[in-house]
Amino acid sequence: MKKKLETGLIVSKNNLYTKIKRFFFTIFFQKEAKALKKIEKLQNSKKPSQKIIIPEDIEKNRLLEIQEKYKKGIIKEAEICIKDVEKLVELYELQNSRLKTKIREYKKIILENKYY
Repeated sequence: MKKKLETGLIVSKNNLYTKIKRFFFTIFFQKEAKALKKIEKLQNSKKPSQKIIIPEDIEKNRLLEIQEKYKKGIIKEAEICIKDVEKLVELYELQNSRLKTKIREYKKIILENKYY
């Protein structure tokens, strides 16, 4: 005996074939829908996830801490190992070059605004 279900504008048959089809459809596609909902929920969550720190950042932060301690006088030159001294020299050169480029940009802006 075949039953017809009318839901809205769609007429669907309720026989063994449609039950099996609906069963497999819900198994396969509801898992995908649940996975998509979980992904959307993670993307839309307002809580920041754990920060991922790259090893370079850890090294850079360590060098910046050494630099600050040296500026404050907590660490003496003799207490810093040779490898750290070389890395600190590179850090100072990088910081100096960035400052020089910023100064050039500001000079350029000032000169442009001066003649207007």
